[in-house]
Amino acid sequence: MLHLANRFRVLHVLLVFFLVIRVCAAQTGSISASPSHLVIEPDQLGNTSITWSTTGVTTAQVYVSKPGVAEQLFGEGATGTAPVSWIESGAPYVFRLYAGTSHSQLLAWTSVTTQNPPTNTFGFDYWPNKHGADTLYNANWTSLSPVVQADLDHMSSLGGGVIRIFFWSQDSGFVLTAGQGGQITETLSEVTSNLPSFLKLCADRNIKVIIVFANSGFDSVDASNNNWWMDAYGNTNQGFASFLNDTATWMNAIVDSAESSPYASSVIYYDMENEYYKGTPNAQWYISFVYDWSHIPDGKRGESVLNVPSDSADLAETLATASGPKLGTRRLDYVDFHSYINKNSYPNYSSNVPAASASSLRSAFPGATVLMGEFGYAVDPSIQNGSSEAITQQTADLQTIHDAKAAGGTTWTALATGTTSTSITQPGNVSGSYLYQVQAHNRTVSGTAGWGTSATVTVNTNYGVVR
Repeated sequence: MLHLANRFRVLHVLLVFFLVIRVCAAQTGSISASPSHLVIEPDQLGNTSITWSTTGVTTAQVYVSKPGVAEQLFGEGATGTAPVSWIESGAPYVFRLYAGTSHSQLLAWTSVTTQNPPTNTFGFDYWPNKHGADTLYNANWTSLSPVVQADLDHMSSLGGGVIRIFFWSQDSGFVLTAGQGGQITETLSEVTSNLPSFLKLCADRNIKVIIVFANSGFDSVDASNNNWWMDAYGNTNQGFASFLNDTATWMNAIVDSAESSPYASSVIYYDMENEYYKGTPNAQWYISFVYDWSHIPDGKRGESVLNVPSDSADLAETLATASGPKLGTRRLDYVDFHSYINKNSYPNYSSNVPAASASSLRSAFPGATVLMGEFGYAVDPSIQNGSSEAITQQTADLQTIHDAKAAGGTTWTALATGTTSTSITQPGNVSGSYLYQVQAHNRTVSGTAGWGTSATVTVNTNYGVVR
């Protein structure tokens, strides 16, 4: 009996050992779409292919959804590849891979983004002249709404199809005070209340919107080079955690306002933090937190990077490795770089040469749509339109657009703050003298922001300014 008992005890230990190993086995998965971005002609359907694989599970299921449509079962199996021939333009499709058949344990996801063929591949950073998010304040919206409509009509007449609007935290209801933390003010309620009306004006003109979050409390510094959040919350991990929680409240109010409106499809994506820079204190913690805790829907997650490849490589590593509830399933749908040239310096770029930057970002973020979100260089505002110096700048800007197109896949471009565009106020193909200039001023540099028009210059509507 003793001998048998010992054998039973050994068997019992072995059974427990194997059970533990089985329970702890890693369950992982990956899913991808090829191609992941489709340009679809009107009244046509797009085609792609979805491929998935898993480890540690006996079966898995893939569900598909798009805005306004609940998830539906797409495919089943531990691994698989399935063609898709029914993609419609106008909304992102999200494919999610779940372990087993309970539709509860998300392993990975991917998206297929879509667009109609663009008439032109450019757009604008925008708020009305000398305004920012305060455009949407109750005291301003009634009077500025007609201005916005006129500006959007102007942009539409130029062939522009997308705008980037910036929400600086201090202008849109998230205010920091030294020693007192942050406060969500009534301003945020006003901004989110009027944002759907703004999006309707864009939707009525078939102009798409990129919403950019620019959290001044995160990356702005005081005279002692301390970030504003340090002054407000205290330079501790707990202080930064409190700042992050308030940041999520601010961002989510804006996202919820847009996504719950009838015009959610007008928003292409959300830039979680304008120009990711790895050198900002707690940059990695910040971006992984806002990814995990913001309400930005799958299919609309985007990020712009300051320097390619140094910041983009750090961003990719952070999203892949930073702890948090979405570790292992983080991916970006859009990645945005900004290209600048020095005065009279083309083709020598001062930052992010388009071809090299686009190639680097595609490698770091496979499956994401890559675009050039800003370009150009700042000019002296006293320079006369039509002067040789203005023509030099405009010619270089046009060449930058050409370089971006040659890089391939840079679907939208937008004018940089502090630069001027080369464009005309009416469609056609006859050269003539037209109002041409669109100008946006960097709010943090000049104290103003927005859109203005210039005197006239002679333009060629097939290319731009010629003399």
